[in-house]
Amino acid sequence: MPEVATLVPLTKIQEFFQKVDMKNAPGVITMEIGKCKVVYLRQPKGYAGVVHFGGRRHPVQHYVTITGEKAGWVSPAGVTNLLCQEDYKDRKRVSSEEYHSTIKTVLVNLMQAMWAIGEDDKPNEPTGPQVEKLLSLQPWVKIRKGSNTDEELTEMESLGLANYLLDFSRASNYRIVVDPKTYLENQPAINTKYMRIVEGEWDDVSERASVHFRLRASVVNFAKRNGLRLENIPRTPQPRDTEENN
Repeated sequence: MPEVATLVPLTKIQEFFQKVDMKNAPGVITMEIGKCKVVYLRQPKGYAGVVHFGGRRHPVQHYVTITGEKAGWVSPAGVTNLLCQEDYKDRKRVSSEEYHSTIKTVLVNLMQAMWAIGEDDKPNEPTGPQVEKLLSLQPWVKIRKGSNTDEELTEMESLGLANYLLDFSRASNYRIVVDPKTYLENQPAINTKYMRIVEGEWDDVSERASVHFRLRASVVNFAKRNGLRLENIPRTPQPRDTEENN
């Protein structure tokens, strides 16, 4: 771990964090910790880190609290432990010293990134598509510069988007965009071998298909609001084997 982490007292880091205005903090901070690459996204009270290890995206985020009495608090322990590992599959027992050194390194890197913003009020932040690539998001989730309305966030919550993404939009200068057609095409309940998503008013075929596939009401309403419907894919007749009678 970088030696600089051991030179900064934890109390000084906590004092620095407590003075930070999250509205002016970087929206995205990336760092490499051991064998992991972590993308920390600004949240209302801290940062949620998306962890990649060996090309795999870990399903649980690494959260760091910046504001309030819990400034400098890092969780969950299992993800911190992952940042200490050398091999994703063959995980070792992590010593207390390694564990706390890793936490210190994360905190110091975040502090340095926020300190740089304090010196330069015009941070060079990544574009929306660059953030998409960093996070390895689902194909129907897009990120752009700007902000979401409360109605948009409520709708995306009903569609099952992770809360850390919605909080990222609430706390930063990025907006989350859902591509309606791609979202529906990626619904596990819809068998795209027999049905396709097309533009048009929701009709009887769509209604019957939604019942057959047991689609959630939020998915059906989302399709209707975006002018999309379900259409049968015509089946190609299979030639029959014939035998000649001699």
